Amino acid sequence: PAPTLLTYAGLFYGLRLSAFLLLREVAVPSKSEQIKKLDKTSKPARIPFASAVGMFYAFMVSPVLFALRAASNGAGLSCPLGICAPALLAKVQWAGVILAFVGLTTEAVADQHKFFVKRNYGYTSSFVGPTRGLYGLCRHPNYLGEILFWTGIYLGGLPAFGTNVAAWITSTLGLWGIVSIMTGATKRLDEKQADRYEGEGAYKSWRDDVKAPLFPFVE
Repeated sequence: PAPTLLTYAGLFYGLRLSAFLLLREVAVPSKSEQIKKLDKTSKPARIPFASAVGMFYAFMVSPVLFALRAASNGAGLSCPLGICAPALLAKVQWAGVILAFVGLTTEAVADQHKFFVKRNYGYTSSFVGPTRGLYGLCRHPNYLGEILFWTGIYLGGLPAFGTNVAAWITSTLGLWGIVSIMTGATKRLDEKQADRYEGEGAYKSWRDDVKAPLFPFVE
């Protein structure tokens, strides 16, 4: 059941993210303009980037593939890194499943919270938050949720890696890539917000209160 739940987590992730991006494109004027600018690029010119993104997502989701393959072959849990402890590996796999759903929920709640707050204020250029809820724990909980989700996917598949070199390489590169992207995006957005909202009391107060950019309690 754990590999099956990992699969469902991946499906929910894709459906949720697609629906949210479509909603944002339709409802947020600035996002719509960004898409129009991208649409001016010729289709052949998009192929390299689209192929790279597709390969990247394949790497990130590969732990699910290896977990399902091991389950279907009756192999169950292997001995990753020479650790042959079925009870421990089962706990690691279930911890991954739980973490994936926690990350999925965190990202969904944070995205919707931010969307509704900005929509209610008419997408003003002034700082309006959000500053409460998950945004009271860290400044970018949506990025945190993304990291938690893919870390959960990785942990959920790890017990099935065994001595499969391809499994270790693709899965680890995928996780390393998304963590690097999210930490980089956190730094860039912090800098962008600091420049845009410099001098605004509401932003300064929130920034002073919520010192953790990505991981709660970690400055």
